[in-house]
Amino acid sequence: MKLRATLRRAAQWLFILATRIALRLLHASWRVIPHGYPLPSQAAVFVLWHGELQMLLPLRPPKLLILASASRDGRRMAALLRSMGHRCVLGSSSRGGLVAARQLLRHLKGGGAVAITLDGPRGPRHRAKAGALTLARLSHCPIVPLRACANRAWTFRRAWDQHQLPMPLARVHLASGEPWHPHATTTTTDLEERMTATADLLPTAAARR
Repeated sequence: MKLRATLRRAAQWLFILATRIALRLLHASWRVIPHGYPLPSQAAVFVLWHGELQMLLPLRPPKLLILASASRDGRRMAALLRSMGHRCVLGSSSRGGLVAARQLLRHLKGGGAVAITLDGPRGPRHRAKAGALTLARLSHCPIVPLRACANRAWTFRRAWDQHQLPMPLARVHLASGEPWHPHATTTTTDLEERMTATADLLPTAAARR
């Protein structure tokens, strides 16, 4: 049993190492083109769609903490993100959510930034959940919508999020929306509309599919 567990951990480590190297090479080949508003240097809640996560990894706001799912797949993604130099906290609505929310709130109040996939970890696709609104209200930090698209990308159509991964040498367009403070009556529908408005900053309609 101990040998099997050791082999499993070794296989996971090798997988993460190989994936990290492949993604670093892939990211280095992209031509990243920014659009929209400058990224704020102060504390902010960055929000994105789950299917555009890979395209947005080249963005590195200072003191960024990323929320990842506490599921097995989420833990693997967090391990990969950490291996690439990102900081992560694990939590979701069904597991560890309250603890993660406290960590994110403490990080925001300390002047850091956080990133949340609005429709993660299980969808529905492009349907926002309210967690980002709650964090922004409690921390008094602005929400910054992020969108992305590429001129050439693989789309994983069997995945619930229609995940997109730009091909080597692709042009990747990254849009940062206008920072805004939600008020007490702001809804997730308002948040989705902000995401659509940020997609309008991109030179193509690909991100709105």
